[in-house]
Parts: sequence; C-alpha cells; structure tokens
Amino acid sequence: MTSDPVDALKRFLAESQTEGAPEDDESAAFGWLAVQMGHESAREIAEANADRGERARRGERWSLREVLEKRGALLAEDSLAIQRALERIRHACERCGHMSYPLHTAGEESLRCCRCGSELPTVCVTPPAPGRFRGSLSPPVQRILGKYRLVRELGRGGMGVVYEAEDPTLRRQVALKVLLDADAPPSHVRRLEREAEASAQLSHPNVVRVHEVGAAIDPASGGPVHFIAMELVAGETLRQAGERLSFAEKVRILAEVGDGVGHAHSRGVVHRDLKPENVLLAAGGRPVVSDFGLASWREARTRLTRPGAIMGSPCYMAPEQVRGETAAIGPPADVWALGVMLYEVLTGKLPFQEAPGLALFRAILLSDPVRPAALSSGVPRDLEAVCLKCLEKSPRARYSDGAEFAAEIGRWRRGEGVRARRVGVLGRVSRRLRRNPWISAAWGALGLVVLSAVLVTAALGIRSSARARADRYASEAALAYATGDLARTEDLARGALAEVPDHPEARYWLGRLRLREYEGARGFPEVRLAAGIVELLPARPETTAQKRLREEATRMLDGTHGEPLAAAVRALCEDRPEEALAVLDEFLRSERSSPTHWEFDVLACRCLYRLGRFEEARARLEPFLVLDPARTAPLWGRLMLALGLEAERHGSDPDPWFERASDAGRRLEAESSPDEGRLLRVMAQTLLAGTRWRRGVDPEPKVDEALGLIERTGTPDAWVARGDALFLRAEHRKARGRISLADPCEYQEAIDAYSRALDIDPTHGPAYLKRAEVHRTRWGIESLPENTRQADRDAALADYERALGASGRSVAAKVGMAWALGVGARGDEVDLDRTLAGFDEEIARVSEVLEEEPRSIQAVLRRGSLFQELALYRKLRGVERMEEYVSAAADFDRALVLDPDSVEALRGRAAVHGEISRYFLGRSEDPFPEAEKCLSDLARALEIHPGDADTLIVRSKYYRGLGFAKRLHGRAPMEDLLAAIDDASGAIEIRKVWAGDFLARAWAYRELGDHLADQGQDAAGAFEKGIADLFEALRFNSQLVECYRIRAMLHQRIGRHDLAVEDCEIALRTDPTYGQRSSAIHLVHAIALRLVGEARAAGGESPIASYRAAIQSAGTGTEVNPNDPDLWRQRGFARFRLAVWMEGEGDGAASEYRGAIADFDEILQRFPSDPAVGRWREERAMVEARLLSLRGR
Repeated sequence: MTSDPVDALKRFLAESQTEGAPEDDESAAFGWLAVQMGHESAREIAEANADRGERARRGERWSLREVLEKRGALLAEDSLAIQRALERIRHACERCGHMSYPLHTAGEESLRCCRCGSELPTVCVTPPAPGRFRGSLSPPVQRILGKYRLVRELGRGGMGVVYEAEDPTLRRQVALKVLLDADAPPSHVRRLEREAEASAQLSHPNVVRVHEVGAAIDPASGGPVHFIAMELVAGETLRQAGERLSFAEKVRILAEVGDGVGHAHSRGVVHRDLKPENVLLAAGGRPVVSDFGLASWREARTRLTRPGAIMGSPCYMAPEQVRGETAAIGPPADVWALGVMLYEVLTGKLPFQEAPGLALFRAILLSDPVRPAALSSGVPRDLEAVCLKCLEKSPRARYSDGAEFAAEIGRWRRGEGVRARRVGVLGRVSRRLRRNPWISAAWGALGLVVLSAVLVTAALGIRSSARARADRYASEAALAYATGDLARTEDLARGALAEVPDHPEARYWLGRLRLREYEGARGFPEVRLAAGIVELLPARPETTAQKRLREEATRMLDGTHGEPLAAAVRALCEDRPEEALAVLDEFLRSERSSPTHWEFDVLACRCLYRLGRFEEARARLEPFLVLDPARTAPLWGRLMLALGLEAERHGSDPDPWFERASDAGRRLEAESSPDEGRLLRVMAQTLLAGTRWRRGVDPEPKVDEALGLIERTGTPDAWVARGDALFLRAEHRKARGRISLADPCEYQEAIDAYSRALDIDPTHGPAYLKRAEVHRTRWGIESLPENTRQADRDAALADYERALGASGRSVAAKVGMAWALGVGARGDEVDLDRTLAGFDEEIARVSEVLEEEPRSIQAVLRRGSLFQELALYRKLRGVERMEEYVSAAADFDRALVLDPDSVEALRGRAAVHGEISRYFLGRSEDPFPEAEKCLSDLARALEIHPGDADTLIVRSKYYRGLGFAKRLHGRAPMEDLLAAIDDASGAIEIRKVWAGDFLARAWAYRELGDHLADQGQDAAGAFEKGIADLFEALRFNSQLVECYRIRAMLHQRIGRHDLAVEDCEIALRTDPTYGQRSSAIHLVHAIALRLVGEARAAGGESPIASYRAAIQSAGTGTEVNPNDPDLWRQRGFARFRLAVWMEGEGDGAASEYRGAIADFDEILQRFPSDPAVGRWREERAMVEARLLSLRGR
C-alpha cells in the first residue's frame, strides 16, 4: 500500500487511460467518483484496488465495484448512484468509437483517446488534497463544533464522517458523527435523525449509546452541520480483529451481538445492515453494535426507504431485502445477517461466493449455501444447524429474533443440545409418516402430483423468472402438504402467489388447507365449509386446479343438506349469486322446520349482500343475530356500512349506520372475534372521518382512532382499512395545503398499507383497486415531475390488471384500465392527433365494458365524463365541436334512467348544459335555455342531497357564468351574481375550512364588482370582499396558487398593481410548475407589470425593466398556450409602451414597434373570425402609424 492513498488513486486513474480491458477504465472512473461523491475514502479505494489486483493474478476478473460490495464497504444504493453518474460521463470517441470515461483533475492537460489520440471532452473533477476534509467541516485543528472539541477523524462512510471529540461540559470523550455535506438533502438529515432516534430507543451494553442529536454552525465555513454524539468505543471492528480472535471468542461475540440485536428487536427496531464492520469491540472484548443508519422501527412515522429499494450490504442481505420488500423486513432479516457472520466464523468464507450484483442476488434468492462441514473439517454439527436455520429462505423458518439466536448459541456454549436440527427431505417424510399414519393414504393421492412437480423442477432447472420461482414454491408446497407440514405449505403457497398472483397450483394447496379445517368438524359444518370455499375461490374459476378444488369441496357436502349447498357453492364460485339464492330459497321452503335452517338464511343473506340488496339482507338477517352473534355479527356490520354508503349516496345522513357498524364491531371485539371486531370499527371510524371531512370538520381524530385500532391486527382486510384511513388523511392534508406537492409522501403511506395486504394475500382484488386509485390520485398532482406521474400511471395500470385477474367481472378495474391506457396514449396532450386518438381509445374501451355490463352506471358515467373532457380539450385547442357535448348528455341521460337519484349524473348533465350555454354565447347565439337546464339539474341534485356543498359550489359557478352572459346581452345580472355568492356562502357555512369554497365566493365578488364598475357604481367594496375571501382561502391552503392569481386580478381592479405583481410572483414561486401549466398567470402578470411600468413612466421613473418583464411574461404565456389572443395583445401593448418611452431615449424604439406589429399580425392570422378582430386592426394601425411617424423624423 502506498503512503499517499490519493496519489495511488491518481496513478490508478492515469494508468487506466491506456488501451486495455474496458472494465479497467470503468473501475478507475468508478473509484474516482466514489471518492468525489463522498461514498468512499481514497485509502479504501486504494485497498480495494490492491485486492482487485490480487484476484486478477489468480485469474479472477473482478471490477472495483464488485470488490467494494464484496468487502461490505459500499451500500447497494450508493453503488447504484455511482453507476448512474458513470453513465452520464461515459463517452464514445467521435473518431474511432472507443468508449472511455474522460475524467481528469484540475490543472492537468486534457486527455486524449488511447486508441486514436483524439482529444476527449472532459469532466473536470477536483481531487481532495491529502488530509483535506471534503465535507462541511474545515480541518479539525483545535476545531470546535457546538460544545464539542474535535480531536481526530476516526472514519468516514457514504453519508458522514466520525470524529473523536471531547465534551468539556461532562468531561467525556464521544464519537461525533456529522454529515459530509453542509447542503445535504433532507433525506440524509432525516436518516441521521432516524439513526439517533432508533439508537435512543435502546439501552443495552451491546448497543452503542446515543448522547445527543443536533445541529451546530461550523465557525470556519459558517454553514450548518448536523451531528450525532455517541458513546466512543475505543477499539477496532470485528472485521479488523477477525484473524487474531479465537474460534471461541468469535462465537461468544456473536452471541452477545445477537443479545444486543434482540434487545433492539424487542423495542421494535430492526438494524437492516448488520455486518462485521458495524460491530465494534470495546475494552475487554465487549461487542457493541453501531451504525443504525438503515434501521427501521415500529413507531417510525415516516418512511425513508421507498418500496422496492434494496437497502443493506449485499453479502449480508436476506432474501426479502434483495427483493426490496421493505414492508416484510423484520427481525428475521437481522437473524439472516447473524447467520452469514456465523457462517464466516465456521468456514472463513461467505455462504454465497458469487460476485456482487445479479449473480449474488440470484444465489441469495434461489440457492442453498454449501454445508459448513463440507468446507471446513471440525465444524460443530449443532452450530452448523444453527447457522443453516438462520439462512432459511423463509423468514418464518429462521429464529424469530436476535434473542432466540443468542439463546441457541448460549445453549451450545454451555454444552446443551440446540433446538435446530438438520433433517433431510427423506428423513422429514419418514418421520412424519410414522407420526401421522393418515398421510400414507395422502401419498397415494398426491404422489403423482408431487413426483411430476419434482420432475418438472429438475428438468427446467432453477430459473430467475417469477413464474419459475412460483412453480418451485408450489412444488415444495405439494411436498410439504404430503409430509403434513401444513404451516410450511401455507408459507410456500403464499410465496408462490406473491410471485404469480393467479398461480393455480398455489391456490389449490391453499384450498386444500381450507378443506382440512372442516374435515374433522362436528355438528353442522356444511354451511361453514360452503362459506369458506366461496370466500377463497375467485369468481368463475377456470383453471384445472380451481375446478378441482371446487369439485372436492362439493363432494364433501353430502348428506341431507349437501346437494343444495353444493349447488349454491357452485353458483357462488361462478359468480352467480342470483342462482345460489334461488337454490337456497327453494331448499328453505321445504326444510323450514329444520333446527339449522337459519344457517341457510345466513348464507342467503351473503347472496343478497353480493347482489347489492342490502336492506333486504338486513331485514332477513336481523332475527338471527341472537342465535349466533359470532357468525352473524360480521355480516351485520358489513351490511350497516353498505347501508350507510347507500344513505350518503341518496342524500341521507349515513352516520347512524356507521355508528351501528362500529357498535357491532365493539361487541365482536369484546365477546368472540377481536380481530374482526376491530376491523369493523376501523372501517366505520374511517367512513365517519370521511363524512366529517366533507362537512368541513377535521377528520384526523377519527383517522388516528382508526389507525390506533389497526396497529393491533394484521389481516389483509385490516391493512386495506389502514390504507383507506391513510388515503383519507392524505386527501385532507392536500386540501388544507399541509403536504408537499413536490413529494406527497402521505400517499406513499397508503400505498404501503395496501401493499402489506397484498403481501399477505396476493389475490385481494379490492387492495389492488384501492392502490390503483391512490396512484391515479397522485398522477393527478400536476406539480409532480412528469416521470413520477408516468410511473404512477404505469403502477395504476398494473394494479387494475391484477384486480381484473382477481375478479374477472370488476367493472371498476376495466374502467380503470381504460383510463390508464387512454392517458398513456394521449401522452402530454401537446400533439393534437395523438391526444384525440388516446381519447378515442379510452372511449372505445369503456364502450366495450358497457357491451358486457349494459347496466353499469359506473361505466356510463365514466364515458360521459370522457366526452366532456374531450370537448374541453378541443375547446382549449380551438377546435371545439358540439358532437362531444351531445354524446356526453346522452350518457348522463342513460345514467339517470338507471338511477334517477344519481347526484353525480345530474351534476354531469348540468355541466354539459353549462358548457353548451357557453358554446352558444361565444357564437352570439342564445345561451339562456341551456343555462336554465343546467340550473334545473343542479336544483334537482340539491333536492336529493340538500347539504351537498360540492353541488352548491358547482351551482355558484354556473350562476356566476349566467350573470356574465346577461351582462354581455345587456340584461340585469345582479340576481344571479347574488345567488352565486349565496351558494358559495352556503358551502362555507357547511364546510367552514375548505379553501375552494372561499375561492368560489371570491370569483363571484369579482364578477359583482365588474358589473358595478360597468354601471359606474363603487365596486371597491365587492373587490375588497373578494380579496378578504382569498386571504381566508390561503390561510386554509397556502399552496392553492390559483388564489394568488385571482387576488392579483382584484388588486389590479383597485389599482394596486405592485401588489398584483407580487401575488403573481408568489404563485410562480409556490408552484414552479404552475407557469408551465397555466397561461392565465402569465396574462395577469404581464398586465400588472405593464401597468406598473405605466405608473412609473407617469411619475418620471424609468419603466423599461417593468415593460421588458411584461414582454417576457406574456411571451412565456404564448409558449404555454398560443391560442390565447389576449397574451399576444398584451405583449404587443407592452412593446408599444416600451417603444414610446424609448423614443425619448433616442435608440431602439423602431425594433420594439416592429415587434408589437408582429404580435398584432399573429393575432389577426390566428383568429381571423374573432368578434374582436376590428379592434385589433385599429390597435395595429395605431402602432404602425407611430412607427411611420418615427421614421419621418
């Protein structure tokens, strides 16, 4: 090793700039970037390169990246970040095409291609000087950070540097971990805080103690430095001490590490990055677990690891970490890492020797480690058994936590027998056959299935595809079932379904487990069996395995009541609840005297529930509640929830129904079924929170109550209910402006909850649908980056497809797929032809759904809305047509035939009438008949649902539009404008805190003020009231940028042009994407800037800066929407005003006059038939006359 690692690294880089193996060039650049990005030190890179050289001399070709990952010195996420940076600087020589990484240090000559000598474009990277600190701290010579005096650097990693420091207040030495970068992203700061919070939960001699977490100002640089002050462990790492420790010492250390990690597990903390480098050895050989930077724990309120992220050091990662299943990573993941460390102690090798990358990950997922005894003689068999149990693929098959691992090691050290045993497949089979004679018979029936499955697996080999893994899990499930290992059967079957949700053999083995539950039942198990199979099987089972399961279930339903039950099960499994209900009713007419007839009534109520006949089901079920509350209460609670939703849809108060559901859940929780009872209460509390939210009452107390209940149960339905509550909370916080629209992580929490449900039950159709809806909602946040929105659209499409696979008749899934495909086809809605084709595709897909399900009101409403959206898109592009409005109105008419009380259909049809009225207004035709139809539909909607604030706001908008139309036609608008204000006030009275309601009333006050101004009356009072409403709206949601634009317009009308400019600029700062989406903000901004310029000119000040800013803002608006004539006109006026002022300056006026004329020419060319064309010609002539006058001087 060289004395100067930086010089060694520079030589490494220079030596690679000669023609050689491509991986040498890439490794050199990788090492250089690793140092520059702060992930590694120069010394670490030099040592890793030396290791790479040793491997090369043995004939092994390893890249530097693979060596760093193998040594555990580089996190997977940091490795990927460096690799992405490499891809950005990789360059092909323009002359010969040779690929290289043209990095060089500051001050050096430019580099040339090693093949042809051509000069390469370079990325200049300044290396750290020897001994210099690259982070936020200057050299620690007598350095002070807060109250700490820095002594020396102990080490550094991807995010931070660790110093030995002195705390003079308490006179103790500490380890001070600080972030490398003063401008570290918030996620790094949160991760540092997370490390401190996780460690602070713990108090154990084998876990590092945290003294303080905070931030201080670096006196040398003046920048903030975030730090953690921890216990100083004055020793080396387990990795460094490994060679000199005896076997017994290593085992003892691992037992104590397991004890410390077990303490963390008991507090809900999972380390997730255990490895020898993170175990420090204190005085006396006491191991101390450190670096909880990747830890997770139960009480964490925020998720710093995105779902699917691979976190940890590759060689020590458990299969669930490799798969990126962040929700499934628990204490068994740390047990796996302990097993890897124990394997190293036993053999001196890692259990998987593949190079880091896909090969290593594939081995962790699919291969079994070589038995330690096969690699090293004298390995204690009991420790080998403990080690291999830690390395089981299934988390359930490992020790449950670190404490159990430590206890096993403790038993071995005391000479006692351990509980882990290595037993081969044949041994397991033989032992279980002796214990369970009934399995012998099962072998005869299952032998062919098992043998064929094993042969298929052997023939195909281990493949990396999801289908291959699912096939292997299903085959092993067959073997586990045959040997009587029912718990493992379920684990394997669910593992197969996690890979392939509709895997038929996996479903079959889960079904066999369900049948086993009823084989030994006493009394009257038939109905319970029927209900169980109905719940398990998807509708219309079509695969051979599904049909086989259904046939086995119906064969079990023999005896007196078996035949009708078998027929009912068959009908329900094929999604024919009407037929099942008819069969049950026919049986009940002849068997009403049977003491068990009520069981059939309960099953019939399930049929009614599926059919949506909730009130009928309630009346039929109520008499049987006292006979068997445990059996009937869950269905009763679901019926109460459904009836509440029905009541809300028809304008009635749903809360009494939701309260009854909550009461049913409370009784269930106390008497017979705690999990089911809590689930009912959670669903009821979430729905109650939703009604409160829609009334303007803060829903979060109810949401928090629901989330508190869910923490005590973990069924798929419970996770779905948790997702519902989190989704509602995210929507509430978005409406109140309490989440970042640039990173709305609250929605991710809901997605994670639905994902947990699907981890447990990959066939849960509602979870897929609900997760898709969250992705769809997040896609609708226009301030998000386009690639993020596209990813949400793709995720929603995938979930809709899976939901359709789980339930082939889901109209919601079909309509959702049509939306996702249509949005994808439309692209960014700039290309007119492509966008129109995208709309046509979605409309065609929804029409196909309607051919299959002609009475689906959901599909009819969606198609009507699509026609509306298409008409709006055409209007904004200047190609509006009446046909889309007619088609939309026809669909809403059809929806009202299906449900005359559909408020959504009435609002949709009202919107169509309103748009047609506006269409006629723009063509100088009579708009009022359509406007009256619009208001009539909204009045009917309010009769059905009197307290619907949304409908009041919609009607306020159309009253406002009607008033505007009357102003244009010389008719009195006052009555309509006051009605608009009244409706908005009614919504405010209902919801009180909704920013959009105040915005609607401010719009109405603006229209009223404009009318008063037209009449020569004092309009300032109306404008001031509008401004006051907008202040209220922004108080409730400061991110509602439209409020700033409207307030700027009102300031303009009162003459406060400087405040109007300020509001426009606040809007553009608050949402940087607003100006890319809306041309309206640029129009208001340009007008305000021009008027400010005119005021300055009138006062003798130079207006040039204001006029130029107005020209720029209007120009940006024309780029966003070139079909708005007002933007071209405002730019022309601003240029005209600038030219007039510049005439006095003596230079440049002519070019500005010509620019203004060009803007008016653009208007006249784009909009030749607009009613205002005469006025535009006059304005152009005025500018041209001024230019001619200038030329004549």
